[in-house]
This record gives sequence, C-alpha cells and structure tokens, in this order.
Amino acid sequence: MTETGTEPRRTPHRRRRALGDFVAGQVADLQRRYRRREPAAVASLAKLRREVNAEPGVQFALSGVRELPPGLLGPTYGDEPTRAELAVSAAVSLYALHQQSRFEDPMHVDGPSFATAVALLAARSPSTEAVRRRFAAAGTAASFPELRHHTRGLVAQLRGGGIGMDYGRFADDLMIFLGPGGPQRLRGVWGRDYWRTDDRTDHDKPDSLEQQ
Repeated sequence: MTETGTEPRRTPHRRRRALGDFVAGQVADLQRRYRRREPAAVASLAKLRREVNAEPGVQFALSGVRELPPGLLGPTYGDEPTRAELAVSAAVSLYALHQQSRFEDPMHVDGPSFATAVALLAARSPSTEAVRRRFAAAGTAASFPELRHHTRGLVAQLRGGGIGMDYGRFADDLMIFLGPGGPQRLRGVWGRDYWRTDDRTDHDKPDSLEQQ
C-alpha cells in the first residue's frame, strides 16, 4: 500500500496448510448454506458468534462444524483445548461474525490473508492511520485472548467494508501465534503480507510462511 491511499496491488498468496484446508472446507460449506438462507446454517452461525471470545464450548460443539480429524488435532493433555482446537474455534467464530447478515456477499474467499484484507481496508478507509493502529495492536498482542479481541474489531470493520479473506489461512496464522515464538513469528508474517506490494509471480516471490 502506498502513502497516497491507493489500493495495494494483488500479490501471490501463501499456501494453506492442512489445518487451513480443513477450516476453509468447513467455512465454505457453512457459507454456501448460509447464503441460501438454510435455517440450520443461520442457526449455526448464530451459535458460533456466541463463541467469538471464548474457548471451544457447548455452542461451538453444537454449531455443525465437523470434529477435527485426529491427524490435525495435535497432542491432548487432559481437558484443555489443543492449539488446533483454539485456532479452529477462533477462526470459524470470527468468520460467523464477518458473514453476519451478508447473504449476498461471501466473506470467506480463497487467497487473501487477514493482513492483506486489512491493507485493502486501510487503503479504502478515510481513516487509514486508525486502521493501521488497530492492526499494529493486533500484531503486538502478547496473549491469545488479546489477539482475538483486536482481530475481532478489525473483522467487524472488514465486514462493514464488504472485504473478505481466507479463513483457512487465518487459522494457519493463529496456529503460528500459538506455537513456539509465535507472537514474533506472526508479526513477521503479517508484516510481509501487509506491506508486500510488488507484482512478481508466485514462482519469483519467496513464501514467507514456508521460510519460518
């Protein structure tokens, strides 16, 4: 994005990982049924929105999202949710907030990351610096609840602007945050996605996530 406020050019997208592919499939199915106004899908998104600031709970279990396959679940220790469960719950519940009442517009779209979508939001916003400050607050979050709080505010703005993003990639980003050295690593990933504006091809451009 340039300082003149023009929209950033399209850039190649990082590949989703296995968890991201699972989330993208679940969200795409919900989105398709929600846009048809199927009562079960409308109810599912309502349940998910009630979980937007919580760890996976009863409402999430009843939402219709398929249980994580064992290969994606990761190690389990007692009754605490795994990193994968936390990432999936946060990503899907934020999607439910993003899609709310937008029956005509898909808010999950394959490709653009959260940071790319925020860059587009900033470029279109009359208050570019306010968007940047909120994005910086998300990028400096030290805890997962803090990250959820700041990303929720930005997702609400993306919804208002009709700007979609790839929720599979977003789940992958959350997994980065929840892993070793996660906050610092995610700052690097999001920073590159936000500021990268050149138009090289996928073959020419390094994949920032794969280099982590």
